[in-house]
Amino acid sequence: INRRGYAPVLQCQSCGWIAECENCIAQFTVHSRPTGLRCHHCGSSRGLPRQCPQCFSTQLETLGLGTQKLELFLERKFSGTPVLRIDRDSMRAKSSFDDMIRTVETGKPCILVGTQMLAKGHHFTDVTLVAVLDADIGLFSADFRGQEHMAQTIVQVAGRAGRGDKRGEVAIQSRHGSHPMLQNLVSLSYEDFAAQLLQERKQGQMPPFSHLALLQVEATQSASAAKFAEQILRHAETLQGSGNAQYPGVQILGPMPAPMEKRAGRFRWHLLFKSHNRAVLQGFLSQLGQTVESLRPPSTTRWNLDIDPIELI
Repeated sequence: INRRGYAPVLQCQSCGWIAECENCIAQFTVHSRPTGLRCHHCGSSRGLPRQCPQCFSTQLETLGLGTQKLELFLERKFSGTPVLRIDRDSMRAKSSFDDMIRTVETGKPCILVGTQMLAKGHHFTDVTLVAVLDADIGLFSADFRGQEHMAQTIVQVAGRAGRGDKRGEVAIQSRHGSHPMLQNLVSLSYEDFAAQLLQERKQGQMPPFSHLALLQVEATQSASAAKFAEQILRHAETLQGSGNAQYPGVQILGPMPAPMEKRAGRFRWHLLFKSHNRAVLQGFLSQLGQTVESLRPPSTTRWNLDIDPIELI
């Protein structure tokens, strides 16, 4: 399961309050080792509350599943079998991973629990069963590459089963088992699955059938970030318009709040630029960058330009 911690949500069963990070628009993740709340985006942490800060109820419950909660369940369910957890929290010591590898290579029965750290590049000849829990995490991502990344992770972790001379089996847990993406991933080869994704990208004119650039504005106040993003938009539209044949076909999307608008105490707004011609887009962005540099935003406002962005969150 690609989720660290014990559970992704702590909620009051009386009034519905949810523990949220003050620095990010995100929920705190509940951790059991050590016990507390932690934000996986900015790193802030706090102790586990004994009662709800809104209604003072003590009926606080965790919702969802993380690697620590799964580890605890498996230790109780299979008390005679070692359960090894492999994620960023459990592998902090330099020797932790080597110790785990040695345990697995003894060939004795064990259960491995982990995030995508467990999915990539490991050759465990005796692993015969892989279970992918809550496989829907990337199914409805705000990033257009969400389904691609989800499929890659499933294929990678599925490849851990049956690497030796023993037959492998893979079980995928989903609340949307009839979703075309999951059905195609299970029934087709990865090449056929990728071809279908490429067809969808072509219809939407998204990479690799176009080129993207992400201009991100961030500030301590959302209004400041939005104002500067609007200012950049006006200059971009001026550069793009007026019958300018130098930069034909450059499309501007936004400005809009980032899917995670607030992160580490700063509000973020996005402007996306798209073009079929990389040279045209590069020329447009070079000219726009010089203009934005001359605008001199307040010291609390920053901007950056990401060509071919890896993620849009």
